[in-house]
Formats: sequence, structure tokens, C-alpha cells
Amino acid sequence: MIISNLSRNKVSVTSMVSFVLVAGTAFYCWPVPQTGGYVGKLPWVRTWQLPNTPNGMRPHACWHSIGNAPDGDIYVGGMDHTTNAALYRIYMSDDTLRYLGDAAAASEAVNNWQSGETCQKFHDRPTFHNGKVYVNSLDRSDIDDAYLSTRGYHVYAYDIAKNTFSDMSVNNPGGVGAPHLQVVTLAPDPLNNRVYGAVIPTVDIVYYDVAKNLSFTVGRPASINREIYTNRFMFVDSRGRLYFTAGSEYWSPGSDATVYNHVHYYEPSSNTFGDLNDWTLNLNALEMGMWTRDRKFCFTEDNKGNTFEFDDVAVTWTSLGRPFPNDPNWIFEVSPNSKKIYSGNNTIVEYDIASGKVINTLCSVGDLDAQAAAQTWWIGYDSWDNNGNFYFASFSNFGINVLVTRFNPVRMKVAKGLLPSLVEVEVAASSNVNEFVVTRKGGSTAAGLDVVYNIDAAENNESLMKQVKGTATIPAGQESATVGLKPEDAAVVGARYTFTIVGDGDQYVPGTNQSITAANTGIVSEINKSPESRELLESYRNTRGAKVLRIFVPQGSNKFSSALLALYDLKGICIRVLFSGPLSCGSHEIALDSRSAVKGVYVVKLTINGMSVQRKAVVY
Repeated sequence: MIISNLSRNKVSVTSMVSFVLVAGTAFYCWPVPQTGGYVGKLPWVRTWQLPNTPNGMRPHACWHSIGNAPDGDIYVGGMDHTTNAALYRIYMSDDTLRYLGDAAAASEAVNNWQSGETCQKFHDRPTFHNGKVYVNSLDRSDIDDAYLSTRGYHVYAYDIAKNTFSDMSVNNPGGVGAPHLQVVTLAPDPLNNRVYGAVIPTVDIVYYDVAKNLSFTVGRPASINREIYTNRFMFVDSRGRLYFTAGSEYWSPGSDATVYNHVHYYEPSSNTFGDLNDWTLNLNALEMGMWTRDRKFCFTEDNKGNTFEFDDVAVTWTSLGRPFPNDPNWIFEVSPNSKKIYSGNNTIVEYDIASGKVINTLCSVGDLDAQAAAQTWWIGYDSWDNNGNFYFASFSNFGINVLVTRFNPVRMKVAKGLLPSLVEVEVAASSNVNEFVVTRKGGSTAAGLDVVYNIDAAENNESLMKQVKGTATIPAGQESATVGLKPEDAAVVGARYTFTIVGDGDQYVPGTNQSITAANTGIVSEINKSPESRELLESYRNTRGAKVLRIFVPQGSNKFSSALLALYDLKGICIRVLFSGPLSCGSHEIALDSRSAVKGVYVVKLTINGMSVQRKAVVY
């Protein structure tokens, strides 16, 4: 049924069936709906159509539900807008889109789906945090009291290493994050190991505590006292403060400008809300946004093209005007080299951040794919893979199943003559085990070229423990440059390192030799043996036999330093934050025992003012 339905729309759907033998018994597993997609009007354009789920849900809507993970794979939420929603994954390894799970099936598996219960949408962008991709259910999104008839939202998580999609709310009272509340967007908080959610239409702020595996509701600002349009994008800065907005000229007319025309914040350290009255909007809540790779700037936009810049270092908010006049405007992608923004609706334009101007109209959706162009909505933000492509969804809501299209701005600019030739960048090994050589091929060497890269630290089982994002410059007049691992980039015990060229989305694409893996590095052993790093973090047993961690905070320009001490399992997943906050200079001790984690081997990571060191720790 799935195959015949989708084949009419030029999508070849195959199924993967697995059998597991346990004690001589064969168990049949549902076939996994999947598709390899098809080539668009240009040879480097590819489109996938979301297949129906095994339990029959037909995904014909995708509201802001496209995201990515550090490995570059793309996650897509598809929904029928009435009963159920599902999560899919586009694997870069074989260009195949596969079904991962759906709300009803995941909740039924743990007896947490009531008779007649529905999940109209996964409206939030699939959000990566500590090895998992999170989505929350949204069962009513009307700006009225309809949400009061619902059971409440579920938190779902896809565990990348285990390839499982699970309902994480089963341990909450009542089996939901909160009674009746419905979540419309998510924002990860690495500092406090949380995933925040914003509720529509009350603008309540909720969060899922990863270590406790429980959800909590923190409320909303006292000034918000009506049902209102809730932002579709919010963000957490490097200090753990959450920024959010509300209001809409269209969906919530008559909104009080003194309440809804500026940014609000939630401060977790004091559990308080605040108003940033001089951080003004244009009477519309934020709809999309994306951090630069170095997380120094966050660019955001409402659905009418009004654009803003948040500076994380200076903690400032700047309006960039309305460079994108489309209404609505639901494609928003900051290039990996942080120099361009690609935005639009059914037409994609290129905005130059330095000049503050739209410099090129790249194409219409019709130039890429005829089926996609025939739809009503085109949506996607912060959805880059590691090859310099971004992805957007096309759908008409209650029409054909959602289409997802891959677009490469560099190849489009070459095709239109906006770039003189295609430049490819590759990586090779160096004679130094802690260095890599990046080389550009094609094009002129008259100007320097900034090359974007990732350094991934992984164990032998391929579990990602740490990812460092960097930029190296090939100087003018040269074809190559050497990039070295820094000690602070290689502070993972027992890891091997892979250096990967990332497409910058602006000037080049990765070549054939895109990545290289170092069997081991000398830096890893050196950093764990150096007296300087040993002094920062030590572990020992006190006279009562308890495991104790000693932290040393070096003398700095301030009396207090910001410190974060966290416990990780050997897959790099944070188990518990042991301490987070300011510490005075000198030595401090924190007990580590069975109350902090189950018995086993862990990695303890200390971060002080941006400097990190890690140690193995055994919990008895």
C-alpha cells in the first residue's frame, strides 16, 4: 500500500525487514519505510517524499520540523495534523530517508497512549542534545482554550547510538510533561543539561531534565496574561539564559505592544523571568533562527522577514531591518562559514552579513523540483549537513506526503556564474600525527580561503564523545595549509580523532577526500599526564573511603571563575551535572559516589572559563 501510494509521486520506497532469534524463537519486526529519493531538475538536487508509517499515518505536513545532528544527518518530522506525528532521518552515508518512529507507536510500547489520544504534530525542530534527538508532541495549536481538552505533551527522544525512538514522559506523573500543556518549539541548554520547550497559547516555559528523566514547568512572565501566539524559535546563551518571544499581528491582533514587542528571558540560576524592553521586535514573535558555528552570534527572523542579531559575547540585540520581504518567509539558513544567510519562501535569496544586503536571487523552488514548486509551503531553518547542503520541506497541508529537498548554494552559484568555478577542498595526513593538511582544487589562489572543519573524538564503537568546530585559512597564493590539533581540542581519554572538511555553503564544496582518521594522537596522553592539567582536576579516596574530586581554580583577573563539573558515560552522554556556578580561586572538593551514578567507569569533565580537562573515574 505504501509503495503503490508513493510511486505515483515518483518516489521509490523500499522496506528493510529484520528477524531476531532469541532462545530458538523468531520475532518479526515491522518493515522500516524508507526511500532513496529522486534527482531534481539539476543533477545535485535530490528530493525525498516521506513514506507512510507502519501504523498507517500519512505525513502531509511539516511545520518547522527539520533539524540536524553533529554527524550531518538530517531529521524530519512529518504529521497528519489530526492524529499522529513521526520522525524520519536522512542518512548521509547512503542518501536514504528512513522512518524512525511515531508518537502513537512509541507511547503504546510503554503503555502510555490512552484510548482516543492524538498527537497532531511534532511542530518543533528536531533538536540534538547529548546523543539524542528530541521532539515534543503538540496536540492543539489554536489560540484558544482547545488545549484544555488534551491530555498534555509527551517528550520523545531518538537515541542515535541505539537507534531507538522512545516516549520519555512515562516516568512523569500522569505520563505527560504537564497536564494539557502543548509544546510548539524546543531549545537545548548544554550548561544545565536541559531541553526547554515553549507552550502555545499560554507561553509557559517547560523543560526536560535529562539526568532526572523528568519534565518540569517553570511558568511564564506575569505580564503575559492572555492566550497569545508563541514563538517558533527561542535560544539559550552561553550563560544558560533562555530568550523567548510572543505575539503576532496576524494570529493575535490587538496584542499589547508594551508586553509583546520585546524579548523576554528566563534565568534558571534564580528561577526568574525578566523583560528586555530595549530588545524590540516588530510585533511578531521569532519564527526561525540559527547560531553561527562558533556560537558567538545568533541570527533570528520573524515570519515576515524582519531579522535580528544577538551577540553572545557583548549580550546585545540588533535589528537588521527587513532584508527578506516575503510574507511568510520560512527558509532561513546561516552558512557554515557565518558569512551569508540564505532565506526565502518559494524563491531563495543570498544575504551578505558583512554588507547587510541581499546580493543575489539564487533560484525559485521551480528551478529545483517541479513537485516541490507545486506545493503551498516551503519551510526549513538550521538544517545543514556536513557537505554544505541545506534542506527544506514542501507541502500543502492535507495534500500529498511531505517533500524534502536538498539544496547546495555553492553549486547553484557556480551554475549561474556567480562563482567563476567550482572549488573543492580535501584533507590529507601530515607527517605529524597531530596535524592535517587541507588543500583546495580548482579556481584561483589569488585570495585566501577559509576552510570549515570538524574534529570528532570517538571511541572504537564509533560513539561520538566530543566535536570541535574550527576554521583554518589557506593563505592567498597557496593551495594548502596545515591544521594542528590543540590540547584543549583533544582532551578526551582513549578517543581516536577524525578530521572532516565541512562545506562552507558559500565558496567551496568538500572533495573526494573529505575526512581522515588518526589512529591515535600523542596529545591525548600528554594532556592527561601534564602537571598543569592534573592540578586542575584530581580524584582520590578520603579517609572514609569515599571517592572525592578535587577542583583547583587558578588565580585569574576575577575573584570568582565560572566552573562546570559533569559526569559522562563512555559514550559521551552527560549523566549528571555535579556542579555548575562560580567558584573562588583555590581548591574545592566534591564527593563522587553511588548517589551520583550507578557503579561503573565514567569520564569526569571540568570546564573553567572555557578551558576543559577530563579524567576517568570509577564509581564503586
